[in-house]
Amino acid sequence: METKKIIIILPIINYIIFFSLISKIINLSWYDSLGYAITATLLEIFIFKKWLWKIPILQKITKINNIQGIWTGKIVSNYDDKEHIIEEVIIKQSFNKYKVVLSTKESRSYSGINEISINEFDRMELQYMYKNEAPVNLRKKNPMHFGVANLEYKDNKLTGTYWTDREINGGKNTRGTMELQRTNKNGHFDLISILDVFDVF
Repeated sequence: METKKIIIILPIINYIIFFSLISKIINLSWYDSLGYAITATLLEIFIFKKWLWKIPILQKITKINNIQGIWTGKIVSNYDDKEHIIEEVIIKQSFNKYKVVLSTKESRSYSGINEISINEFDRMELQYMYKNEAPVNLRKKNPMHFGVANLEYKDNKLTGTYWTDREINGGKNTRGTMELQRTNKNGHFDLISILDVFDVF
């Protein structure tokens, strides 16, 4: 069932429970029942986004995998056709949000606009825009630039492609491939706050 349908149905079910069942026990009016139903719905959304979505069986149903943690890997770019080691990638995640911070010896990237989608093979994909900044002493060689990445989660790896607005000889944009492997999933990587209960879609 689609998320939007669940969000519509859930408060209705809660209202029926409070008005038809609980109101007979503690004498709730219809508007009191409505208030309790809305509160219960927000609490249920928070609990799901904070904890329940990580349960393996729910990950199989939703196709949203828990990829929080520290990753490492490599990039191959047409900028120099060489393999560059990715020293660290930190991924923070909630059910429908994530942030990516990627570090190499030459620069650091921060994700901005992002989306989690399920592709035609029923696999989770990360699609995000990012900003890349190099240390001051390397900015002449590697100026600040923006890019887009598309990574597929399969066999406990994230693999895919990226494209940037940085140009190389001939006016072509730099692009390449990326492969990541998780090295540590222990720690606090949850990307959620109490305000996320209002972000139901």
